[in-house]
Amino acid sequence: VAGGAPAPICAVSRQTGITANWGSAGEILFSSILGRAIYRVPASGGTPVLEIDVGSIQGAWRPVWPLFLPDGKRFLYCLHKYDGSGSIMYSAPGSPPRELLSAASSMAFTEPDLLVYVAEGTLLGQRFDWRAGRLVGGPFPVADTVRYFQSTGGAAYATSAGGTLVYQSLGHVMQIAWLDRTGRELGTLGSPGQ
Repeated sequence: VAGGAPAPICAVSRQTGITANWGSAGEILFSSILGRAIYRVPASGGTPVLEIDVGSIQGAWRPVWPLFLPDGKRFLYCLHKYDGSGSIMYSAPGSPPRELLSAASSMAFTEPDLLVYVAEGTLLGQRFDWRAGRLVGGPFPVADTVRYFQSTGGAAYATSAGGTLVYQSLGHVMQIAWLDRTGRELGTLGSPGQ
């Protein structure tokens, strides 16, 4: 960050938690973890435009974790349902969103064709033809246990454009530590615990 004052992008309603993704075409998709819609706004600022509204979809609760695909037009999102299940949805311009797979998880995409998501606490990878919006082959495990928050679908992992994956395993013992800007540990607070 070069510094300077923060620049407002748009006003959002006060709701708990915002999930968002910045696309290659200079737009941001965002939704509230408790909301019923996904909005699109230019990263330079402006008025949000309604992109997805699940208010009239039978059994749909909330759309979260929007994720732009490489063209900055197509995107994925997770549709949570009232029965506790979820679907990763595929949205392309000019077509209604459709279910890609059954999972209530945030997701990541690494070019050229790898989709990563969580199912039942396991981090999975699956080949994905993003232009056609179809999965290729079956899922394969990437990590047996990953920290995952079932009620929101959020999971502790990230991928890079170059294919590097980082994740936090489901460990129960943690330690609060002070680090300097280089990542060197300066000290700890309390004893290890949950």
